[in-house]
Amino acid sequence: RVDIETTPWVSKAVVSRQWPNTLVVNIEEHRLVASWNQQGYVSDQGLLVGGYVVEQSLPLLQSRANEPVALLQEYRRLSQAMAQIDLQLIELRESGTGDLELLLDNGILLKLGNRNLLDRIQRFVAIWELDLHRRESEIGQIDVRYANGLAVNWNAGALESAGVQHLGESYGELARR
Repeated sequence: RVDIETTPWVSKAVVSRQWPNTLVVNIEEHRLVASWNQQGYVSDQGLLVGGYVVEQSLPLLQSRANEPVALLQEYRRLSQAMAQIDLQLIELRESGTGDLELLLDNGILLKLGNRNLLDRIQRFVAIWELDLHRRESEIGQIDVRYANGLAVNWNAGALESAGVQHLGESYGELARR
């Protein structure tokens, strides 16, 4: 049993004997829910699992901390919030300072920071449903780290179609033509 459980994909093994001459082995596999730092996987129990390659597409969790349980819990909460507005969370990144960034299935990067996450995600969902969803293809990233709003970083094509000219790389100054 112990030898079987050292196999990377095995979560639990139960060995029993059926008389007169049969051994029954029941194996429970790890249920993988995400890739971890592009080096392994996280199971549904928050355990780091490695040593083999999975062919299915899994969301990516990235963190400098080696704490998959906490990040997996955040992933689950944030995924539920995104599902309310028909978006899928495909990548969750945690910086060394604990700031969270989400990459959504539509290519938008959402910057959440590390405080008041529930308030920030609720604000994003409300504004997304109100108006932003109509311009989804024009958005590069959304920064929700502000106390009372959010900032949208538009794709270059969206700016040009709106008649906005970019004047300065270092300061990001914009002016109407």
